[in-house]
Amino acid sequence: MRLLSLKSSDPGGAPFAGLTGRRGLAGALVLVTVLAACTGGSVPAPAASSAASTGAATSAAPSKAPSSAGASSNTAGNPADSCSVATKADVEAAFGGSSTDGQAGQYGVCTFDVSGKVKAGGPGDSPVGIRVFFDAKYVTYAAIKASIGDAVTQVDGLGAEAYYAASLGTFHVQVPGGMLTIGVKNKDTLDAGVLQQSVIDLAKAILARL
Repeated sequence: MRLLSLKSSDPGGAPFAGLTGRRGLAGALVLVTVLAACTGGSVPAPAASSAASTGAATSAAPSKAPSSAGASSNTAGNPADSCSVATKADVEAAFGGSSTDGQAGQYGVCTFDVSGKVKAGGPGDSPVGIRVFFDAKYVTYAAIKASIGDAVTQVDGLGAEAYYAASLGTFHVQVPGGMLTIGVKNKDTLDAGVLQQSVIDLAKAILARL
C-alpha cells in the first residue's frame, strides 16, 4: 500500500489501489483522509493544528517522499502480491459467509468480496469488500490517534504495533517490510465489534505466512 497516491480505483474493484501508487502526500491526516475516501467511512474533524501542518504537506511535489515522523524507512520483505499470503479460505474463516477468490490488482492489492451471512451480520445488497495490501512505510498508532482521536484503537500482540480505525474500517500492522493494511468496504450494516475481531483474525492468518 503506497499510501500516498490519489489514483482512482481500478475497473476490477480494488478501491485501495489508489493508496499504493506514487508517494506524493505526507502526514497521518492525509493517510486518514484517503483511507476514508476508499472505505466510505467518515472521519472526525481534526484539530486546527493538524489541518495546518497537513496543508503544508499536501503542497509538496508528487515525486517527494513522505516526511511524516510516524513513517518507518524499513522497505524489506513485503510480498509483491498480497494474494500470495491471503486466501479465500482465510477470509471465510475470519468473516464467515462466502468469499470470492482473491483478485490481484494494481500495486499488489488483493481483493475479496464476501456475501451471505457473515459473522458481523448481513451485508445487505452489496458484498463486504476486503482489501489486503502492503506498504514500505509505516504510520504509527500515535500519529493516527492524533488525527482521529478515539476513532482508533491499539491492538496488542500483532506485529511490532497494530491498530484498528473503526470509522474507516481499516486495520494496520507494523511488519518488517513496513505496514500490512486490511480494509473493509460496505461495513456500515455490520456489528462493529464483531467486524473488528474478524479483521484481526484475518491479519493473524496473513502474519503467519510472512
